[in-house]
Amino acid sequence: MSTPEIPFLDLVTVHRELRDELCSVFETALDTAGFIGGPVVREFERDFAEFCEAPFCVGMASGTDALRFALIAAGVRAGDTVVTVPLTFIATTEAISQAGARADFVDIDERTYTMDPEALRTYLETGCTPDPITGRLVSHRTGGPVTAVVPVHLYGQIADMDPILELAARYDLMVIEDACQAHGAEYFSTKEGRWRKAGSMGRVAACMDNAAMESFFSLLQKNVFNSQTWRTRDELHLAIVTWIERTYHRRRRQRTLGKLTPIEFETIYAVPEVA
Repeated sequence: MSTPEIPFLDLVTVHRELRDELCSVFETALDTAGFIGGPVVREFERDFAEFCEAPFCVGMASGTDALRFALIAAGVRAGDTVVTVPLTFIATTEAISQAGARADFVDIDERTYTMDPEALRTYLETGCTPDPITGRLVSHRTGGPVTAVVPVHLYGQIADMDPILELAARYDLMVIEDACQAHGAEYFSTKEGRWRKAGSMGRVAACMDNAAMESFFSLLQKNVFNSQTWRTRDELHLAIVTWIERTYHRRRRQRTLGKLTPIEFETIYAVPEVA
């Protein structure tokens, strides 16, 4: 009796099961010529944001773009060091390089195959030295300031985020979640006493073909979308660009002068609301 061959990767069956629904969406795109943006993308962004329990979702061309723009939007700059794990697709480190930063690695937890919080703690405590002027950690291996951590949620398994976020807060690091392989996965935060969706815990998160920039777009909504009524798309676009530029330059000034308390920082470098 012969044994049927089981394919290593089957991308046909799932498409066959969803054929009618997919063809309907394709036809809508053809009928509206909405190949870039348009109603199909807007509907996806709305539905996926709701699925991720995030206020907004922005469609991207690829998961690599989602990670790259998430890093840039969060404030990662050229010369920075971004800590991640080696067990991931190349897009994670590629996006870090495209943002102008350098990747440095900590090991994974052998039980979950995701970032080991204790390995991250050891890296920050023994693999870095505080800059005497800015107070920011400097990596011994890269020689650059450590500004961000990218935990990779893998195979539907979310990294242990509570201790990672605690370490990030202690050392003033941004957390950008790579959730490209964990859509809809949930993590129970013992600190908050509730379940959290992948991509809803860090400052910014990236998922395959989208960037669910929760915290970033919450600030954008507060400072731009809710500040007044915009008459044209050009006016709104100008307001968004202006706010991003002001926020970016404020972060740069903070790094130049060194670490300030939140009250000192807001008093000296308060950014006015976009008018």
